[in-house]
Amino acid sequence: MVFRKADEADLLRIIEMLAADEFGKTRERTDEKSLEIYAAAFAKISADKNHFLAVVELDKKIVGTCHLTIIPSIVIMASTRMNIEAVRVAEEYSNQGIGSWMMNQVIEFAKQHDVKILQLTTNKARKRAHKFYENLGFVASHEGMKLSLAVTNAISSAGRDL
Repeated sequence: MVFRKADEADLLRIIEMLAADEFGKTRERTDEKSLEIYAAAFAKISADKNHFLAVVELDKKIVGTCHLTIIPSIVIMASTRMNIEAVRVAEEYSNQGIGSWMMNQVIEFAKQHDVKILQLTTNKARKRAHKFYENLGFVASHEGMKLSLAVTNAISSAGRDL
């Protein structure tokens, strides 16, 4: 297997893996207009040295992906953090050890970049994912919170019309 930085030719396969997921089915799209949006995001990610959109390649097929973001920090003695998100293994390759192998590559990548804290969020409904990350040594030490600005802006706009 190969763990490498994604290139533009990998983008459709990455999106397909994200869209195949139980939550991705409701929030990801592969139509032409959406692909333009993903391409613009890919360009931003690729241009930023603190981002690493990774793929796992097996027999020249993309079978896994994750997005790593290195975050310089001032807290905990200026420890550098790395956020891990969009972790996916193609369904037809699940339960073959690819996810564990990929996360071990992520940990090695973090060490090479002097990262002191790895962090990720996972949906509360993803019980299998929780167990997977716990088996790798991750601890559910914090409660995550989100605010969707798209929803907030829509609510604010709607409130003005009332």
